[in-house]
Amino acid sequence: MPPNKPVVGEHTFLHESELHAMGAIEAEKFWMCFTPYKPECVGQKERIIFGPTTLHGEAIRKMCEAMNLKNFEESIPEILKELRLKIARDKFATKEELIEFIHKYVER
Repeated sequence: MPPNKPVVGEHTFLHESELHAMGAIEAEKFWMCFTPYKPECVGQKERIIFGPTTLHGEAIRKMCEAMNLKNFEESIPEILKELRLKIARDKFATKEELIEFIHKYVER
């Protein structure tokens, strides 16, 4: 099945824009904002990637809050810098890679 197939394709549930990523980070609360049904209904999973349209810092803040981290504000510029380098090299970064960057710069 092509990944871009409407309704059931795996890219149907891929979020990259800042607003979509922020909503997907809190998927249990906001899933209905971007999809009319949960991905599991058609055998898919929701995925978040960070690319050129998620480089404003709001999605990073939301991820830090979801991770229950404190005192992360001063680390946002460093995380953004590393994220921008990763995106320039590989076109996007995964949610797991962003979490690694956050752990690298934010003390628990």
